[in-house]
Amino acid sequence: GYGLFLASNKNITLTNLDASGNGADGLWVDTPGNLTISKTLPNWANGFNRNGGDGILSQAEGAVSLLYCEASDNGNSGVNFNSTAKAATITGGRFDNNGDNGLYINVSGNVVLANIESASNNDSDDSGTYEGIYITGATNVTLKNASKTASTAIGGNSGNGLSIYSTGSVAITGVNAWSNGGHGLYIS
Repeated sequence: GYGLFLASNKNITLTNLDASGNGADGLWVDTPGNLTISKTLPNWANGFNRNGGDGILSQAEGAVSLLYCEASDNGNSGVNFNSTAKAATITGGRFDNNGDNGLYINVSGNVVLANIESASNNDSDDSGTYEGIYITGATNVTLKNASKTASTAIGGNSGNGLSIYSTGSVAITGVNAWSNGGHGLYIS
């Protein structure tokens, strides 16, 4: 089954969470409001690993904020925005070795990705052409790392490493994209 199956008409806030090793999705959430996943513990990463479906399947229609999440080794995507969120902020985390995409983000507003460690080796089951990070519908996209020497590792994906479909500006700092089946970076 699911690790957590949450349906609400209100905002959903989760803290210090581990939903790993489930037969379906680690976290399935449906809300017209906001979704926030955060941490208060030092050296903690919210875990959504080794699930039979997606690590996180979000149908949140408000703003989505994911802080320090790891969603790797899932049967489907690490994180899948299955409906259009208003905006997305993802800070920290790893999204590797998933059967489909590492991060699939469907938004109608801005996307900020900060200090993402990696989104590599996705399409681990060779079932199609999947990407490390796929962003669609965004107005503006920012991918950045706090340190000048840090970079987001995006390699070994069967499709593009990073695909961005945006109607506004795109700013990328600190990405290392290599050995992807398609382009390292694709922006349209």
